Amino acid sequence: MSTAYALAAVTAVLRRRLHTRLMEADVAAAVGTVPVSTIPPDQVVTGTEPTQLNIYLHRVTPNPGWCNRDLPSRDTGGVRVAAPPLAVDLHYLMTAYGKDPLVAEVLFGHAMQVMHERPVLTRDEVRAALNATPPDPTIPSAVSASQLADQVEQVRFTLETLSSEESSRMWSALQAHYRMTATYGASVLLIEPVVRGRSALPVLGVDVGAVDLVPPELASVTNRDDPDGPVFPDSVLLLRGRGMGGEGTSYHIGDLEIPPSEVDVQGSDKVEIDLSALTTPPGVGMHAVQVRRAVVLAHGSRSVLSSDPVMVSLRPVASNPSKQPGSTSTTVNGVTLRTGTLTVDVRPDVTAAQRVTILLSGTGEGRPGFTLAVPPGNGVVPPATSVGTVEAPFTRVPVGRYVVRVEVDRAQSVAGMTGGVFATPGVTI
Repeated sequence: MSTAYALAAVTAVLRRRLHTRLMEADVAAAVGTVPVSTIPPDQVVTGTEPTQLNIYLHRVTPNPGWCNRDLPSRDTGGVRVAAPPLAVDLHYLMTAYGKDPLVAEVLFGHAMQVMHERPVLTRDEVRAALNATPPDPTIPSAVSASQLADQVEQVRFTLETLSSEESSRMWSALQAHYRMTATYGASVLLIEPVVRGRSALPVLGVDVGAVDLVPPELASVTNRDDPDGPVFPDSVLLLRGRGMGGEGTSYHIGDLEIPPSEVDVQGSDKVEIDLSALTTPPGVGMHAVQVRRAVVLAHGSRSVLSSDPVMVSLRPVASNPSKQPGSTSTTVNGVTLRTGTLTVDVRPDVTAAQRVTILLSGTGEGRPGFTLAVPPGNGVVPPATSVGTVEAPFTRVPVGRYVVRVEVDRAQSVAGMTGGVFATPGVTI
């Protein structure tokens, strides 16, 4: 790659190329001596218009191809891990001057001809221009040693199109009178970074092998004994899918990983989990069921492949609802209303952090329903962490028979039916 001096080296080589062509074509015999300069256009004309060809580097832009070639140069901690080159394209403004008629056109014709015939700065041309004999006193030694001839890509010139509006803005910015102009793009210049990236240790060896990286597929999770029914704490989960068995496979219900000894793997497409037999049963509520398989890669590293989660609602079981002694009654418009406390057994036990609600549904025609909120903490008294019976106060509930359900974290218990109607568990208020 080139050093930072290569930007000046491209200009120096281009200047020598144009000067050489004017000498070879003996342009001096027609228009007189023609210098080739590399200064801004507003500095060219000082008094009488000279006979002169000028090239001016007016813009530098990033090269789109090389800018996207490398990975990011820094890691997440900000440490430099790579040293990509600075890849830029150069844009030159070529201008011809002459006080006599047709002089500018003569200079411009020869200059554009050589740029068309030789669009690439060859390595030999670069070395000849930067290390001329005798040395060019206008080229600093650091520019001669810029390594432009050794960079991986050679610089290529392309004639660019400049609209009248762009040309007007450019010459206005230069604060110079417009002259015959052409623009050329030079691509690509690769400048070597000064700060190096962190070097990696050498590779000691290469292991080649094949690993099955197809994740398991979990299609459905149902109650084995009632595929269309709800899932209760004593249900047997039936998992169906593909690739769900084999070494390194684990089964998860929410954050709970089921021990292999408590899973009945009946094949790669069928697995049963008896919730009532689990050492640590999952709590009531919505759970994401997943099948995961750990794959051992090279050098002992592991990759875990997971199936898509299947959501399962684990419903509580409510039983033995009862009205606590000490309730009070009042009569309004002939209707007796009671105020008191209702207790219900719930399985599995609920923790203090869960949200529990008791739902009352009237069994008679026109009977309203009521939602009773269990107070925060659900009656859990430390050092206990859970409780199997919850209670909730009720106020001004009409006397009568009610079906009782319990809702824990939005998972509702199921009411039983008798004679085609919901009837259990029931309580008389």
